[in-house]
Amino acid sequence: MINKLFYSIVTLLLLVTSPLFADQRWEGTWATAPEFTGSGDMPKTSLSNRAARQIIHVSMGGTTLRMQLSNHFGNGPVDITAVYVADPADTPQGKILKQETNILPCNARINAKTVRYLTFNHRRSLTLEAGKDIYSDPFGYQLRPGQRLAVTVVYGKRTPEHATSHRGSRTTTYIIAGKGAPKADFSKGEKADHWYNITRLEVLSNTPHEVIAVLGNSITDGRGSTTNLQNRWTDFFSDALNGIATCCESKECDKKQGAAKSCEDKSCDKKQEAAMNCEDKNCDKKQESAKCCKSTADCCQKGFGVLNLGIGGNCVVRGGLSEPALKRFDRDILSQPNVSKLIIFEGTNDIGCCGGNYEKMAQEMIDAYQTLISKAHAKGIKVYGATITPTKGNGWFSYFHEAMRQTVNEWIRKPGHFDGLIDFDALARDPADPQRLRADYSDDWLHLNPKGYAAMGNYAAKMLGN
Repeated sequence: MINKLFYSIVTLLLLVTSPLFADQRWEGTWATAPEFTGSGDMPKTSLSNRAARQIIHVSMGGTTLRMQLSNHFGNGPVDITAVYVADPADTPQGKILKQETNILPCNARINAKTVRYLTFNHRRSLTLEAGKDIYSDPFGYQLRPGQRLAVTVVYGKRTPEHATSHRGSRTTTYIIAGKGAPKADFSKGEKADHWYNITRLEVLSNTPHEVIAVLGNSITDGRGSTTNLQNRWTDFFSDALNGIATCCESKECDKKQGAAKSCEDKSCDKKQEAAMNCEDKNCDKKQESAKCCKSTADCCQKGFGVLNLGIGGNCVVRGGLSEPALKRFDRDILSQPNVSKLIIFEGTNDIGCCGGNYEKMAQEMIDAYQTLISKAHAKGIKVYGATITPTKGNGWFSYFHEAMRQTVNEWIRKPGHFDGLIDFDALARDPADPQRLRADYSDDWLHLNPKGYAAMGNYAAKMLGN
């Protein structure tokens, strides 16, 4: 067992230090926006000497990964003794949970056979100082597109009073005392619907793929979605782009999607394994018919990364919750590696929180959009403007706010301002009352529900999937 692990490590080190590695690039398969964590969002007791098992929903698949941890908002150092990833126990490799099911997955258990410990500068343990981020060393893992992934962080003695987190995880994190070994029982641990210290997961790609970042507020963050079912609009968006259909567990899957798109395609594992040998000079001779270096990307990685950088209560210009988009843009968007497209779907909170001259406030938002567009264009990123959805029926609504929304949406729709348009307003509004969301798309007249999010995600995929 030790010898097998040793040779696996040596093989991976040879892989990432080979000349061809320099021609590959890191692309995001999952990301979240870090936030300052107030006392109400921290565990009942500190994270010190405890382990947190957290669940993420990835977009692209891959075989070589790296993960970023962040202590950006921490007011002290974070001692971490171990981090490991694994498939959740109720999601066998290759099996995707149907979006329409009402059966909630359990995040507490993992498939022990899939456990992979991460290292940081070749060590399992680390101390992350306040204000700092760190990437793990590259590691091998059979990551499927659209799968859920369990990330367990084992904390040491020192953790900040206020950790760096993301409040709107929409997934249940289990926190237990002790070393948090893979076989430990997390099911009876403290539950918290937040992510702590995890901010990015990236895959190493042989060829460039589309990576789409989404800048947004609570609607993008998934308020109104079902906890643990991964049915935010960006989840539907990602699954649609990557060809992950709801027939994944159907016997008719191969007929409907073709073998290459089948979520349970048995040949996928073989092709993924072959990908680890793509740097082998003899690859072409061994795998001529399979064209191993390209077939893996076709079968197991459709080529779309989707990064949800939404924050509940967030504003574009000022106010709201967490840092406004203008301030966090460089960190949350521009620092992501190899982003090719950006969707800006922000402004509802600016409209709802402001008062006074709506024309002046609308112009401030437009000026902010222009600043963000210019910054993105400077890095070669295409920017898509998403219109702001209606709020009539919610306490948020007033005729002043509606006038501002209409003004901003008119500017977003005007050709030449963005590289493309995603008209969520036209999609989600009630035709009989355009100031109001469709009744079947929302439960509070502000956020959308899973049906509304499905419509948004599939619509956005049609607009950007070309």
